[in-house]
Amino acid sequence: MDQRIRQLRVASAVLAVIVLALATALVIIA
Repeated sequence: MDQRIRQLRVASAVLAVIVLALATALVIIA
């Protein structure tokens, strides 16, 4: 159970970083 929660946290953190990177790229392009 604890392992799954940790995995979800890591996945959400990676997703957040990817979204931030995409937003930054869009701002730079625009």
